[in-house]
Amino acid sequence: MTSKPLNTTQPRPDVQVAGAPELEPGRERRKNPLRRSVDQSGKAGAAPSANARLRAADDLIDKQRLLSEAQRIARIGSWWQDRSGRLVWSDEMYQIHGVAAQEFSPSAEGRPALIHPDDRTAVREKVAAAFDGGVVADFEFRVVRPDGAERWVVARTEGAANPAGEIGHLTGTYQDITEQRQAKAAVYEAAARYRQLFDANPYPMWIYDPATLRFLAVNDAAVGKYGYPRDEFLGMTMNDLSPPESLPSLVDVKRELGAGHSGDSWQHRIRDGRLIDMEIIAQTIDFEGRPARVVLAHDVTERRRAAQDVLASREALRALVQRQQSAQEEERARMSRHVHDELGQLLTSLKMELYLVERKISAPGLPLGLHALLDHSVAACALVDEAITTVQKLAAELRPGALDHLGLPAALAQRARQFQQSSGVACTLEVADSLPELPPSVANELFYICQEALTNVARHAQATQVRLRLHGQMGGVRLEVEDNGVGIAARAMASHDSLGLLGMRERALHCRGTVQLANIAPHGTLVVVDMPLREADT
Repeated sequence: MTSKPLNTTQPRPDVQVAGAPELEPGRERRKNPLRRSVDQSGKAGAAPSANARLRAADDLIDKQRLLSEAQRIARIGSWWQDRSGRLVWSDEMYQIHGVAAQEFSPSAEGRPALIHPDDRTAVREKVAAAFDGGVVADFEFRVVRPDGAERWVVARTEGAANPAGEIGHLTGTYQDITEQRQAKAAVYEAAARYRQLFDANPYPMWIYDPATLRFLAVNDAAVGKYGYPRDEFLGMTMNDLSPPESLPSLVDVKRELGAGHSGDSWQHRIRDGRLIDMEIIAQTIDFEGRPARVVLAHDVTERRRAAQDVLASREALRALVQRQQSAQEEERARMSRHVHDELGQLLTSLKMELYLVERKISAPGLPLGLHALLDHSVAACALVDEAITTVQKLAAELRPGALDHLGLPAALAQRARQFQQSSGVACTLEVADSLPELPPSVANELFYICQEALTNVARHAQATQVRLRLHGQMGGVRLEVEDNGVGIAARAMASHDSLGLLGMRERALHCRGTVQLANIAPHGTLVVVDMPLREADT
């Protein structure tokens, strides 16, 4: 026996509310004539029992409509079936199955046609079990719509016992979970792809609990790199992987890896006891329903070793250059002394001898034939004077005596005068009154840096004026060389081909100092040299 479906928005003849008049499908409910007569009479107590029944019927209809709307929103349908096979559906059941209530009448015999063939037996057994035991917990199966579309539903069935104690009818629910299953399948698929990438990654990877730092998963590359069997690996923590001296405290690890830290390089101890340098990238993920962090590790041991070798080579080269400069300065000082003392003395002696010869041959009564000899003697003396001047200049350029005997300010003043005389560029020097005492190495490097800066001005700046300033600066000394020339290109400032600039920087670095170059407005170049008040490293 079949029945009309239960439609809460349009009640069917076989589902009536006690005391309520029967409605034809599709017709609006007429106003209760009893209520009309009571309303017209205006007497509140005219028919109290009839009014109560009508109010209860209206409340029941409102609740049925509310239930129908809730089922539609939640996509949950309900059904009722007795042992005779009579079957009643709610509105949402038609929506789930994709059929129209006006065109389809549900029945126990016709239900299997709406269920996927592979699931019909299981559903039949669940219904039979509900009639036998009373309750069947949630189970999932597929329904097939008339257009062939498949939808997944989760069902729950409960039986109601009659006075004889047997299950007389069943009440059940369907909920459409197709989208949930699709989303879950997509999550599982993404997790499977991620796991595949995780396992196949050639770099060591692991997942750990951020609260305890315990490893939750490791890939084959990590097992191979660190040498620990997988079971042993999963019983360890981040602290076990690194020695205490190379790993921050537990609190620091949690903080540093907390928000997806990247680029940290830590030392890890592998199973054979060797230490390797690993650069790690950490990111927070959801792992099996709980927050975790995945780490990608890259072995940078060789790279760091190569970087250390390069750094050591640079330091060795810098030390060699500094030693060469020191040797050069010593040689310049030695040559300056030899040129000034020995060659200068020889030239002075030669000048004296020529002067005596000049006096002898210039005595009164000199024969006319010797007058030419007198002219040559005078010219020779003049040449000797020029040679003495040249020797003094060479000696000063090799190593100014003022630098050793009078200090840096006097040496710079002498160099400024020489520069102005040789280049024609006006050069002034400003020295602070409170200039601190300078170590010999600092004074030496500052002088030659200034000399190189003046050489660059003469060669490239096309300047008409140069200003030198020497003053104390924050526990050190500062030298500024400023010109009003054409300036210097930014490319040239950073170029490694400019040996003059490289030499200036190396000299400053010798004393732990710095050299900075900048263009100034409206035109010109400023060289700033800062030196600490300490001896240069040897």
